Amino acid sequence: MRFIGIDPSVSGFASVILDENANVIKEIYIKGDKNLPDPQRFVEVIEKYLKHIEEGETLFIEGFAYQGKGRGVSKAYGIGWLLRDRLIQKKCYYLDIPPTRLKKYASDNGRASKEEVVSSVELIFDYDVPNYSSRANSPKNDDMADAYTLARMARDYYCNYYGTKVDVLPFQEKVLKDIDKDIKENINNTN
Repeated sequence: MRFIGIDPSVSGFASVILDENANVIKEIYIKGDKNLPDPQRFVEVIEKYLKHIEEGETLFIEGFAYQGKGRGVSKAYGIGWLLRDRLIQKKCYYLDIPPTRLKKYASDNGRASKEEVVSSVELIFDYDVPNYSSRANSPKNDDMADAYTLARMARDYYCNYYGTKVDVLPFQEKVLKDIDKDIKENINNTN
């Protein structure tokens, strides 16, 4: 079984795929062609990404920053909804993880900065965050740190709720319980 985390973005679409032992199977980082208009750029990024995903897989995706501001917000919604549509077409399942929950799982601080998340991911998970970045002020790729956290969260959730338990920190256990509660509530709301 593979555990997949995605931080979708046009400027730096990141995904990490882990095995059941939390070993990295694949790191995927895709930058859209700046010469293409946005709708085509979204499609290009998603089509490149979906070549790595098998039908029926489950993925944890960083959810939308609903309080976000700036020009990039509409692009985040555009590529985000296109990704979700294509995953549904591929019969995949996905769970949206709010950015605050992702940060909490990585660092015990739901308002952690990008740099704090990167540092925590390297310290807590012993994941060497890649040194390529889409941001001029950060040598570490915070998108990959987020994608790794989501993949790790997916793996830890699956193991602790459906497989052989794995150790997690107390603040991570609380996040996993919240995810389980959300999943059960959503299942019950579909009846």
